[in-house]
Amino acid sequence: EGAFESTEAKRIFLQNGVESGLRQLLDFGLFHGDPHPGNVLALPSGDIAYVDFGNVAEISRANQESLIDAVVHVMNRDYDNLAECLSDLGFLQPGSDVKPVAEGLQEVWGEGALAEIASAGNFSFRGLTR
Repeated sequence: EGAFESTEAKRIFLQNGVESGLRQLLDFGLFHGDPHPGNVLALPSGDIAYVDFGNVAEISRANQESLIDAVVHVMNRDYDNLAECLSDLGFLQPGSDVKPVAEGLQEVWGEGALAEIASAGNFSFRGLTR
């Protein structure tokens, strides 16, 4: 269990982490730019304690909507529209051809790659950028 008092506490922590991160972004329009173990504490019960808000920024409603769309496109494996969302979010130069980006996303994340990464015992969000 490590830092957690039970397997259930670990499950609660993972659920709280995903929910709090998504709610910050999608409900409140906030982005925590520095969520490392010194700023976000895992309590033995599975609760999360945020202790440093020095690198928090607000995102626009348009960007919130693009992020929601991006999550839906990832879930649906719709890499063409995901690439469009990346453009809308400013990750690509205006007017860029998104087709090569969509093809790259399909190559890296397609054919079960996300499921394989998520089911691995050592999952990390850093693994999604490999």
